[in-house]
Amino acid sequence: MAKERIKQVTGILLALLLLTGSLTEEAQSIWSTPSKLRTTVGEEIPIDRMFPPSMLRHVTLEMNRVESPALQALTSWTDEGHGQDVKRVNVSNVTEVNASNATEEPGRINVTLRLLGLIPLKNIIVDVLPPMELLPGGHSIGVMLHSEGVIVVGQAPITDGKGDKYYPAKVAGLQVGDVIHRINQKAVKSEADLARIIDELGRAKEKIEVEWSRNGKMNKTEIEPIICGETKRYRIGLFVRDRASGVGTLTFLDPKSKTYGALGHVINDADTNKRINVADGKIIPASIKSIHPGRKGAPGEKVGLFQEDKADFSGDIKRNTYVGIFGQLEGKLTNPFYPEPIPIALSAQVMQGPAEIITVVNGDKLERFQIQIDRIMPHRSDGKGLVIRVTDPRLLNLTGGIIQGMSGSPIIQNGRIVGAVTHVFINSPSTGYGCLVEQMLEEAGLWKKEQKEVGTLQKEQSPFFELLNK
Repeated sequence: MAKERIKQVTGILLALLLLTGSLTEEAQSIWSTPSKLRTTVGEEIPIDRMFPPSMLRHVTLEMNRVESPALQALTSWTDEGHGQDVKRVNVSNVTEVNASNATEEPGRINVTLRLLGLIPLKNIIVDVLPPMELLPGGHSIGVMLHSEGVIVVGQAPITDGKGDKYYPAKVAGLQVGDVIHRINQKAVKSEADLARIIDELGRAKEKIEVEWSRNGKMNKTEIEPIICGETKRYRIGLFVRDRASGVGTLTFLDPKSKTYGALGHVINDADTNKRINVADGKIIPASIKSIHPGRKGAPGEKVGLFQEDKADFSGDIKRNTYVGIFGQLEGKLTNPFYPEPIPIALSAQVMQGPAEIITVVNGDKLERFQIQIDRIMPHRSDGKGLVIRVTDPRLLNLTGGIIQGMSGSPIIQNGRIVGAVTHVFINSPSTGYGCLVEQMLEEAGLWKKEQKEVGTLQKEQSPFFELLNK
C-alpha cells in the first residue's frame, strides 16, 4: 500500500515538474521557434532574439550550408508572382559555416542547437534569400472591384397581380451571401445581367437552373420565376450586388515586377461581410477632400474623389486577400521621402518602439507621421501581426488616430518597410493593427509561402537553467 502511494506521489511530482518546465521561457522558445526560418543576404540569423540568454550560455550552435541545385527554387524571389514548392531536395554538398559568414550568399543553412554541446534541442532550416527592396506607397487610391458573379445581399417578396406574395429564390434555398454565377449556363456578370436573363427565360416559359456557390461550394437549383405585378417583369425575389468601391492607401510597389500591394486587409461585401471573389477591378489615384475624425465607438474616415481623368498611375486587381489587394501597376509612382526603393523588414527585424507611416490627409500630398509599434505578433495568421499606436500630435488632432481610408499606409522603421496599417480599435481610435510586409509579399506572389519566421514568448526562467547559471 505504501509503495503504491509513493508511486502516485512520484507520478504527480513528475507531472508537475514537466508542467512547470513547459511554461518556462526556455521551453516556450524551443517550442515556439519554427523549424524553418528565412532571412536575407547580409542579415544575421537572429538566434539571440529567439532564445533567452540563460539558455544560450549553455548551448552550442552547429551551422552547415546545404548546397544543391534543387534549392535554387526555394532561395530566390519569384519573378512572375508564383513560386514553386520543392518537395524533395537531393543534397550534393554540406559546408560548415559560422554566424559571421552564414548569410554571405543565398542558400540554405541547417542550424542545430545542442545543450552542453551534446544534447540536441532544436534543428532549424534557414533559407537565405537575396535582398528585397520595395518603393513605399502612401498614396490615396480609389478602389473599384467587380465580383465573380453577383452576391446575394437581400431577399424581397414578389407581389403578383392578385396581391399574393412569393419568395422563389428563398424557397429554393438561396441565402444572403451566396454568389450566383450562371443561369441556364449563361454567365451572370452584373445585376443587370441577372434581371435580363431571368425576365427573358420567364417570358419564354423556360425552366431556370441557377448555378451558385456558398463558402466556395458550387450548387445547382431550379427556381420558378414570378411575374411582378408592379414592374411586369419576371423576378426571383433577390437583391444582389456585383461591385464594391472605396478609398484606401497604396502600400508598396515592386519596381522589378511592377506588382503593387494596397489596403492591408480583405475587401468584404458591405452587407454579407464575406470576401468578394475578384472578376476584375482597378485602382486609380484619389484626392482627399475632407476628414471625419474618429472617436471612441465611432471610427472616422477619409472622404475622397477618384482622379480617373488625371491619373499618374493605375493598376488592375488580381487578388483580394486577407492582407490586401494586389495587381500590376502602370504609370509613374513617386515618393518624395523615399525616391528609391528601400529594404523590407522581416518580422524578426521589427522592434517595439518608434516608427512612421506615410499617408494622405489633404488632396494628394504624401505626409509622414510618427507612430509607436507596441506589439509584434508574427504567429498570427489573420494579418494582424502588429499593434500600433499613433503618437503624432498633428495626426491625432486631424483624424483622432487611425481612420477608414488609412488602411494600407506603409509602416517604416529604421529605413525598412515593416508592413501596413489595417484596422482601428473601435474603442481606442489612436490604436490599431498592422500587417507584416512579409505576409503581403506571400499573398502578392513575391514571397514563397513555404517558410515562416516567428518570434518567441517570454516566460519564467527554468530552475534547471537557473542551476546551470549559478
